[in-house]
Amino acid sequence: MDIVLWGASASTLVNMQLLLLLKREKKRRWWTHPMLLRRESHGHFHVNYEEYRNHPEWFEDEYLMPIPIFDELLSLLSRHLSKQDTNMRKSIGACERLAVTLQYLASGTSYKRLQNKYRISKKTLVKLIKETCGIVWKVLAPKEMAAPNKESWKRISEGFKDNANFLHCLGALDGKHIRIQCPRNSGSLYFNYNKYNSIVLLALVDSNCLFTVIDVGSYGRENDSTIFQSSILRQKLNKEALDLPEEEELVFGGPKMPYVIVADEAFGIHRNLMRPYPGRCLPTDKKIFNYRLSCETLRRMCLWANHLKISIIS
Repeated sequence: MDIVLWGASASTLVNMQLLLLLKREKKRRWWTHPMLLRRESHGHFHVNYEEYRNHPEWFEDEYLMPIPIFDELLSLLSRHLSKQDTNMRKSIGACERLAVTLQYLASGTSYKRLQNKYRISKKTLVKLIKETCGIVWKVLAPKEMAAPNKESWKRISEGFKDNANFLHCLGALDGKHIRIQCPRNSGSLYFNYNKYNSIVLLALVDSNCLFTVIDVGSYGRENDSTIFQSSILRQKLNKEALDLPEEEELVFGGPKMPYVIVADEAFGIHRNLMRPYPGRCLPTDKKIFNYRLSCETLRRMCLWANHLKISIIS
């Protein structure tokens, strides 16, 4: 195609030619790659899923959960995951969608490897996994991570009392950096003090290291205190909107004391947030207090941090 531009500069002509090249559509060799067309006969799920179910230990290694829990999860999500078949192609079933998502979350493998393994295109995998994770959260969050009330806070407190001999404790609070690939044009927003890119998971856990409250997605460059200050947990704590139990006596006849969250020295002091005394040259009673508080906080944090395995969906 010939273009005549009167009075145009050489750079303008070059840019126009590049624009025309970009607009030319690349001819596709196939509508669907032949490898992907054989998904139901050669795909990992269709070939191995039933055999995995005959060997529970292999199934659990593959999906990081036993068969009964997988079946229970599928029964809760099946209605939301199911898609309608069309005249053009058959939809990916709810069971396969869940299996692929769990495989991705369990292994953190790349979309390319999943594509070669399950015979599902990378573009479809990205959409499928994001949709499934969204459905999992939508369906399970109201049941598994419901907003705590006075009764649930009391149960958590009893757990700390029984497991750690720590009274009036509502949870241990800390942050964890989750390594990610640096997003484009993000500069140093995600670059943390450990010299890698991350987002921060701020979590409140109970005595069994189960999440009670989470705040995830903050920039890796931010510290725990800054993230906490802007979190919904802090806002509700300031407004006394967490439905915490009333102050009670620690011992019979003693003063009434509030229920507290324990954290490390990175967090600011609050009526319902307990942190160690600052400084090194402390009297014995404060050293003992710091020891007890730090032991409980660090033990809880180490347990959940060391057992936590997260894959970031980019």
